[in-house]
Amino acid sequence: MLERIDIINNFNPLKGDSDADTFVRYRKSKWLLLANGVLAGICFLFVFLAIINEYLGLEHLPKWSKSGGMFLISFSFFINLQSEIYKTLLLQHLIRIENKNSSQIEEINSKLEAILRNMTNAKKGLPIILLAILLIIGSVIQVLSEGGFQYWNYFILPLILLLLLSIYRTFSNYKALKENITAFENQTLYT
Repeated sequence: MLERIDIINNFNPLKGDSDADTFVRYRKSKWLLLANGVLAGICFLFVFLAIINEYLGLEHLPKWSKSGGMFLISFSFFINLQSEIYKTLLLQHLIRIENKNSSQIEEINSKLEAILRNMTNAKKGLPIILLAILLIIGSVIQVLSEGGFQYWNYFILPLILLLLLSIYRTFSNYKALKENITAFENQTLYT
């Protein structure tokens, strides 16, 4: 059991505050998850309205040519949102398994370690990283040129692709984590 707790506590997003009580860390993570979710949602709504407005040309909607800065902000909230989803799930699991004893869990622990390694593997996320770098560079140029970057309209498709890939990766990692946690808890807590 201690091995599993160490595996979870060594997961990079959880390293910073591992000295605090697990329940306090979980509560903090839930609030940060909520805040990041709301802020990312608002920012992405603004960006999507700007994309829609690019084709509809309505006066009262935000303009795509002015959305470079908002994209940068929404992207940072989305990155934090992913991290908080994983942290909240793992901290909730830590609360459930603290002070429990179990044996014969090496296989499930090794699968958890592989899942966490996969989540932080830069090679697996290379397409997302490259798209993000491209969009960040374009957004910075758009903001610095005060809306004068002539190729900014071509960044709509990479943005949509980045969002789809990021959402897919987030939910596939979440699903793998949830399955591992459920298998572990069914084997140890409810037997």
